[in-house]
Amino acid sequence: MSVLILTSHISHGGVASESEKCFGYFKSLNRTTFLWCTDFLEKNDKINFQFGFVSSRVHKHNFLKKIKINITEFFNFYNKLKDSNFDIVVAMHFFPIMLMSLFCLFSRKKINFVSVYHTDLLGYYLDSFFLKKVIIRFLISLSNIYSKKIVFVSNHSMLRAVDYFNIDNSLFIPNGVDSFIPIVKIFPRKYNNTKINLLVVSTLVKSKRIDSIIRVFSLIRESGFYNVKLHIAGFGNQEKHLKELVSYLGLEENVIFLGYIKTSPSFYQSFDLLLSASEKEGLPLNILEAVSFGVPTIAIDCFTGPRDIMLQHDNNIDFSLTNYTKSSVGYLCPLQQKRCNFGIEPDKSEYILLTAVLDFFQHDFLFDNTPVIQSFSIKNVRSKWANLLGYFNL
Repeated sequence: MSVLILTSHISHGGVASESEKCFGYFKSLNRTTFLWCTDFLEKNDKINFQFGFVSSRVHKHNFLKKIKINITEFFNFYNKLKDSNFDIVVAMHFFPIMLMSLFCLFSRKKINFVSVYHTDLLGYYLDSFFLKKVIIRFLISLSNIYSKKIVFVSNHSMLRAVDYFNIDNSLFIPNGVDSFIPIVKIFPRKYNNTKINLLVVSTLVKSKRIDSIIRVFSLIRESGFYNVKLHIAGFGNQEKHLKELVSYLGLEENVIFLGYIKTSPSFYQSFDLLLSASEKEGLPLNILEAVSFGVPTIAIDCFTGPRDIMLQHDNNIDFSLTNYTKSSVGYLCPLQQKRCNFGIEPDKSEYILLTAVLDFFQHDFLFDNTPVIQSFSIKNVRSKWANLLGYFNL
């Protein structure tokens, strides 16, 4: 039995990480597994075939040139897949799902095709402009017709999308983490002279709201914690604006931009606390990795993602929270009040994030990631993919 994993990202980010892990899942289940990457900029030794699509945000081509390149490359993809014979194709996120849906539409070839969405599908749709909404609707309609199963990595994302888009063949399979040892420990309170290292792991784009964290960091220092430093791991098109905000607030010596980092347990464990303020997520890999490797997290909530990890088994979603909620792995703060901006005045949600951080500093914190390890271990996630293969009798 052969499995194809089709992905547009294989070198960095959540989609890349889970694509590589899925490759390992199917290999460990004794399935012949292939990895095709759609984007020519991505690099990984596991790739069996690479196309020349320009699907990534880092490409500098204008819109019309991207369309021309992608239409031309689609014929190469179509012929390559038509000449192949896979028992199942797993399409990781939007661009591969679109390619597979169009292939099924034009070829009329029956194929066991699984779509995997790695974001808040409904949130992404509602935040899009009119033409993009039309395209997303069309994509969802096609994948609903041709996908045998539609997988969501976030349970709350699935619940929102299934109801809104009338998806009737959905399945929840989360991302997995390479951690098998539960960590239970007390993090002692911090004092004003304590050296504290805060961490952000994120692509530097507007929706990740690094601007919020920088403003909160400035307030942390104003609160008397002068030995605290903020480390930002990642890259993206907002890096220049974020550095300008850091400079304007006079934080150049205390905010360190690390660039892209290949994360590991030892990397995370050199920090005291992970911060996240994203507006939109699927299942955030940064939070999942941090708490799995023993690092407490304080996150601003969004409609899907952080809650799946930090407040598990809570389907009674109350997004009108006016204060932070404490969990065994950190603190979850209410939704963002504003969109990305590079002003210096904090908003209400940022003051609540500040209060949560100061609460963590000023009190002992009992950390216990046992529920996370149980729910998101690779062993558990691999069994869910094995059950999916059983659905296809493969």
